[in-house]
Amino acid sequence: MKVKVVVLSFLITLFLSLNFVIPQLVQERLQAYMGDIQQSVIQYGLQLDFEDVRLSYIPLRIRVNGLKLSTSDGGMVFSTNRIDFSNWSLAEVVNVSQGQMNFAELTKLRVSVQKLEFDDIYLSNRLQKAMQELGYEKLVLNVVSDYDYDAETKNLYVNEFSVEGAQIGKISFNVHLTEFRIPTSEEIKNLASLNQGSVKSFSVEYVEDSLVKKFKMLAAKNNVSLDRYIALGKKIDSNRDPASTEDDVVTTSLQKFINDPKTMKLVVAPEKEIPFKDISLMMMLSPNKLVESLQPSLEVNGSMVRLAPKE
Repeated sequence: MKVKVVVLSFLITLFLSLNFVIPQLVQERLQAYMGDIQQSVIQYGLQLDFEDVRLSYIPLRIRVNGLKLSTSDGGMVFSTNRIDFSNWSLAEVVNVSQGQMNFAELTKLRVSVQKLEFDDIYLSNRLQKAMQELGYEKLVLNVVSDYDYDAETKNLYVNEFSVEGAQIGKISFNVHLTEFRIPTSEEIKNLASLNQGSVKSFSVEYVEDSLVKKFKMLAAKNNVSLDRYIALGKKIDSNRDPASTEDDVVTTSLQKFINDPKTMKLVVAPEKEIPFKDISLMMMLSPNKLVESLQPSLEVNGSMVRLAPKE
């Protein structure tokens, strides 16, 4: 009986430590960490405010509530309802909060930003005009970034990078890069340092939510058929084989999406990884060769069409 009592006491103590004591200690460090960030942005004439920052152990997640970045005179730059950081270890949480490592050193991380809103002044005039014409009063987005990095094999998996807005839809990216090394904070300043690694696979998907409907309404308002935008947007490539039906395939696929807007997905899956430097070179010298190498395919409402023949 005594053994059972001791074991039960140990389990209760362990449970309380994991769910109350340790989170409280880490949370205090996180509060201090956020305080350091607040001080660092002041030198740029900015002010960072947040309601609170909390650590939950099950599931392991850091949540920053009510974050707002403003100018020194009180004008809002952006605000968000909450930001969740997850998919990392408790040791990494502690190391980041203590300043012993930065986010660039994390091998995996998922960041979810809810209700991200920018002040109109920081949006381009063209975007503001487009929003007004389409009937959007303000731009509010949900953003998710989720990646895994294997430093030993130098494989980077962007499991998801998505941007979603109400009555706009959701656009998602999925990427697998090989021979890729995460640049340091100093290297990021040099864009040339990012031209490394090879593309193993890439996809971008758009899920419709009233945006095409709004474009149709705008086209009708201007007495222009939306179908004509496809024809007007086609560009003649003098280097393209005149017998190629690629443009017709794309036009037909876009027409299908406009008639029944649900999902559209572009998938790139080359037979062999293609280095970034080769992609840049082919983009300038031989766009057709680039298309053949990438082996892209377009999926509209679940139906896939290959855009380039296999070699």
